[in-house]
Amino acid sequence: PVIDCDPAKRGMRERYRLQDALRSIGSDRQRRCRRVRIAPSVQVGRNANGGVGFAGVETCGSVWSCPTCAARLYAHRAEEIQKATSPEASQLRRSMLTFTFRHFAGQPLKLNRAGLTRSWRRMWQGRAGQRLKLKLGWKHHVWSLEVTHGCNGWHPHIHVLAWHLHKLTEEMRVALHEAWCHAIESDSLLGPGYLPTLARGVDIRETARADYLAKLGLEIASIATKESRKDRASRTPWEI
Repeated sequence: PVIDCDPAKRGMRERYRLQDALRSIGSDRQRRCRRVRIAPSVQVGRNANGGVGFAGVETCGSVWSCPTCAARLYAHRAEEIQKATSPEASQLRRSMLTFTFRHFAGQPLKLNRAGLTRSWRRMWQGRAGQRLKLKLGWKHHVWSLEVTHGCNGWHPHIHVLAWHLHKLTEEMRVALHEAWCHAIESDSLLGPGYLPTLARGVDIRETARADYLAKLGLEIASIATKESRKDRASRTPWEI
């Protein structure tokens, strides 16, 4: 067997291996991904970072069910986030926030995922949302959706990298939690049965530049083998 200590190369091989294994249960577009030619010729090139890419073949662009397309899209997003950390932005505080709700086994992922994203948007709308941003000194943010599965069913949750003026105190976390619960309770797909506790609904942690990409789930080399926390009985989509 070939032993390779380079995690990036191991991750690339694992992504292609997993992509081939998923073709039989994927959509038509996923089955054609990187197998169907769309140009007179197919080109193989190496980028400035040493990675290898293909041109002239069809891609599916699925960030959820295609490990090779997901890695490419995540790399682009990671680059955008790095650019967002400009000298001006470095003068602001930076925090990672996680928003979640109560969920149970047997609930459909499609419903919970739609309700989660709608509640997130609703929380920042209107005058109430503007007052909340002003109170937090909220300037801008980047958010991502993560999904795991465990004994309580599907667990979609939102990770947010936020740039803000003020330190996010416990009082501000309570204000965020109240606004989050109001948005969940107002959503037609969710409602009062999904309201989270104060301890679990909103989590805030100030973060350094070295770790926010990992917390947003943008680990490029290990996207196909990303594992859930060992102290929790949950699985990521890639583990499933």
